[in-house]
Amino acid sequence: MIIISLLSSPAVYISAASSLRPNVALLRRACATTASPDFCFNYLSKTPSVASASRRSLPALAAAITDTGLTYAKLMREYASNKAAAPETRAAAAGRPAAYAECARLLGDTATQLEIAAQMIEQIASAATAVDDASYSLMRSGDGVAACKQKLAAVKVEDRYVKVSSKHVEVYSVAADNILTDLKRNGKKVIH
Repeated sequence: MIIISLLSSPAVYISAASSLRPNVALLRRACATTASPDFCFNYLSKTPSVASASRRSLPALAAAITDTGLTYAKLMREYASNKAAAPETRAAAAGRPAAYAECARLLGDTATQLEIAAQMIEQIASAATAVDDASYSLMRSGDGVAACKQKLAAVKVEDRYVKVSSKHVEVYSVAADNILTDLKRNGKKVIH
């Protein structure tokens, strides 16, 4: 909790504190149909940009969740690239460097799909098809993550970092899509 003191005004303190509190009902709804609803809610409710966006508008919330997933996808891509080039990976069982290199490429595709979704979400106010296009890109973003996990499994690599980060990307893609589905169904952009 952030405490701001401007002439000891309680109004400023209350305003600052309430802006950090997420819209719990909305985040629970976003996470409800994900593979791990509690995991999704616990992480998203503690992400400042998501908590703040959950109080503004549905497009802002979808964008914040998508950006969070994009961050994980980019970190995973960088991690996989580094693992592919690492001497210990090259010295390990055959196929590992190639699997990590392919993972990096696939995660690049995932990041691209999430970037497209984020751009479409920004256009929601002006384009009727933006919700459908963003939703499609969000669902496609999971393809690269799933393929990456399959590539590593094929060479018998169990990588905890990839496993946990993949879960973040997959769960957040579904959560953002759930918000877009609400937006499309209700036609409301503002949260009351």
